[in-house]
Amino acid sequence: NGNVFSKVEIPYYDMLIGNEIEVELPTSEKVKIKIPENSQPDDMVKYKGGGLNGKDFYACIKPSFPKLKKNDKDHLNKIRNNHK
Repeated sequence: NGNVFSKVEIPYYDMLIGNEIEVELPTSEKVKIKIPENSQPDDMVKYKGGGLNGKDFYACIKPSFPKLKKNDKDHLNKIRNNHK
């Protein structure tokens, strides 16, 4: 049908607070797509016309979890404690 689906790993914090990320379309063109805040794993982000034959490109977002530094852990603990 021409629609293209691709898994895209992004840092978990981009899923929480939102961001624009660069993805590569099937044509090898690189474009930016907007990740909405409070996105969930397996949410689909659509890029209209980025698929094959004028159809759409869908990025299925997956969280990545980078290794944390001491300062990162402190910030996350503050956030966790604010949500109790």
